[in-house]
Amino acid sequence: MDTNFINADNAMARLNNNRELYLKLLIKAGEDINSMLADLLEKINTAAAAVRTAEESAHALKGVAANLSLDYLKSGMENADIKLKNGDININPAELKLAVSRTIEAVNSWIEENS
Repeated sequence: MDTNFINADNAMARLNNNRELYLKLLIKAGEDINSMLADLLEKINTAAAAVRTAEESAHALKGVAANLSLDYLKSGMENADIKLKNGDININPAELKLAVSRTIEAVNSWIEENS
């Protein structure tokens, strides 16, 4: 037995050397670990797909902003795009909403003045 994977002596010491209990716990853990791993992998895949979708949205919005020279919005979307491409989801939604609302205000004002 490879002791790098299991430290039965340590576990047995915590269980007052109750070998029968340790065997039951190992059997149950084996069943639970496989189920928990499947759940974990599913959540990781879902999260990764969500990050990819968010990155695609940020990239598209950055492109629209860049094409229309909406620099404030473009800057905010560039930051979000870069973070999401690197797997960083620590993006402040309030900052993005502010960039959008200020840009929409400026666009509406420009349209009003130039119509």
